[in-house]
Amino acid sequence: MPVFPGAHWEPIPGHTDGPMQSYLGLVLHVNDANSYDLHDYFSRSDIEVSSHFQVGKDGKVFQYLDTDVTSWCQSDGNQTYLSVETQGFPNEKLTNLQVTSLASLYRWLHDVHNLPYQIADKVGAHGFAWHGMGGTAWGGHFGCPGELRKAQRQAILNLAQDPSTEDDDMTPDQAKQLADLHNWLANGNGPGQPNAGQTLAVTLATVQKLYNEVNVVKASLAAIENKLGV
Repeated sequence: MPVFPGAHWEPIPGHTDGPMQSYLGLVLHVNDANSYDLHDYFSRSDIEVSSHFQVGKDGKVFQYLDTDVTSWCQSDGNQTYLSVETQGFPNEKLTNLQVTSLASLYRWLHDVHNLPYQIADKVGAHGFAWHGMGGTAWGGHFGCPGELRKAQRQAILNLAQDPSTEDDDMTPDQAKQLADLHNWLANGNGPGQPNAGQTLAVTLATVQKLYNEVNVVKASLAAIENKLGV
C-alpha cells in the first residue's frame, strides 16, 4: 500500500473506482478555498470527490487514498493520473512551504511510480500535469490550479531532483544537509535514524542555518509532524 512517508495518513471510505490503470503523472489542483484537512469533506457520502493528497500552506501533507487506487479528482483523468490538492486560491502562488513539500512528494512518486521529472501540458503526456489541461472531459475546471501555481511546477521539479537548488548561495556542506533532510522526509532514511527528539533538534538547527528565517523553521516542524503522523 503506497503511502508517502512524509504524509499524515488519513484514509477515507470509498471515493475510488478501484486500481489505477497506469501512472502517467501527478495532477496539480487548487482548493479555491482556505481549506486545510479535507478528510471530513471527502468522507461525506453526498460528496463525489476525493484526491490522493492535500498540501496545506504550512507545508503539511495529508494523504487520503493510497496510490494503488484512483481518486475522484479529474474525471476522465482519474485512471491514469494521481492527484494533489493545495490549500489556497488560483490567484495565489504556492507558499515556499508548499513548494518544498510538493518537491519531496514528487521525488517519492518518481521513485515509487516512475513519474518522470518533466512538465505535462496535454492529456496523455507523462509528468507533472495541471487540472485545467483536461478540459471538459476532466470536469471543465479550466482555471485550476491557476496560472501562478501552474508556472511553479518547474521549480518544484527542479527542487525534487536537486534540493540544493532551493538556495544558490548554499555551501556544499549546507546543500548536503538539505539533501539529507529531503531524503529523510521522502524515504525515511535520514543519517543515523535518530529518535524523534534528536531529529527535531538536528532538523531545526539545520534549517535555521540554511534559511535563517522563521517560515522555513516552520517547514521543518511540518515535515517532522508529517513523518511522525501527529
